[in-house]
Formats: sequence, C-alpha cells, structure tokens
Amino acid sequence: MFASRKPASRFVYSLALLTPGYADSALVNGFLDELRTNAPPIIVDATPNLPPAEALAPSLASWNPKWRYPASGVAWWTMTPALQSVYDYMRANYVASGTVGPYRWVVYQRVANVGRR
Repeated sequence: MFASRKPASRFVYSLALLTPGYADSALVNGFLDELRTNAPPIIVDATPNLPPAEALAPSLASWNPKWRYPASGVAWWTMTPALQSVYDYMRANYVASGTVGPYRWVVYQRVANVGRR
C-alpha cells in the first residue's frame, strides 16, 4: 500500500508456509512461483532483532531446518523441508543491502537491481 504496488505474493505473512499439516511442497512451490513471476525489487525481513516473544517467523538470513515456534512444547510453526527452495532462491537472487526501522529489519535487494536506483 505505501509502496504503491501490489504484494509480490498472496502470502504477506509467512505463517501459512510454516504451519504443520497445512504447509506442503505444493503450497511452497506456489509461493516460489509468485516470487519468480513478480520478482519484487526488495524484500524486507521483519524478523531480525525482535524480542523473542514476537519472533514468530524465521529469518531469511539462512536456512535453519531446526527452527520452530515456540522453541519448546508443541510447535505452532516449523520449518518444512520444502522451504529450503525458498532460501536457495533468496540466496541466488537477493542480497542484504541495508536495514530499516527501530528493529533494524534487513532489506534484501534483487541482485538484478543492485546498483540501480
């Protein structure tokens, strides 16, 4: 809304992609297809530096197959194996280019757009 453009995917939050029993390879592949098709020039990772109680999703910085929330007890959200393809895509197509906001969220810029302004 503030950027005057539509979201790159129907998933503006990652929780559906992390929900055990709901997230599967078809869902993740659909998300990845949307990213490839829409190729957003930037992606903001709003997970770094949040207080633990608010860190409901894993960071885009690196693949962590052991990530889960909450860290103990029954997991509401987990890292599914299918999500590794999203991390591979991010690593191949985006680079961290700065931070934004009071929590210093990481801004990833599409590699094809690095150097363009």
